Amino acid sequence: HDAFAEAGYSPVVVKDASSALRALVEHDFDLLVADIMLCDDVANMDGREVVLAAKRINPRTGVIVLSGYAGMLTELMKNRQAFPFDHFISKADLRSKEDMISIANRLVRKDKNTQQVTPPDKE
Repeated sequence: HDAFAEAGYSPVVVKDASSALRALVEHDFDLLVADIMLCDDVANMDGREVVLAAKRINPRTGVIVLSGYAGMLTELMKNRQAFPFDHFISKADLRSKEDMISIANRLVRKDKNTQQVTPPDKE
C-alpha cells in the first residue's frame, strides 16, 4: 500500500472479496492487484472471482495476480481465455516493492493516464 502511494497512486485497500467488489462498483480503477487465494467465506468468493468481476465491470482494468502457491501460474495458464490477467507475480519471486510498482506503471501507462490501484490486503 505505502509503495503504491509513494509512487503517486491512490490505492484503495480492501480486506476481503466482498469489499473488493463494492470498491470495483463504486470506482473506475485502472489496476487491480489481487491475491488469487484471497478468500471470503461470507461471500463464498476467492481472488479469481474478484478478478473476473473486475473484468466484467471494466474490461480495461489491468490485473496483476499474486500468489504464494508455486503451481498457480501453470494452473492459470491452462485456462488463460477464461481467466484474464495481465501479469502474474509469485510472492516467492517478488524481489522488491519496486518490481511491483514497475509492472503496475507499465500496465497503467498502456491504457490510461490516471493511476489508482486496488490491492486486496492479506495482512
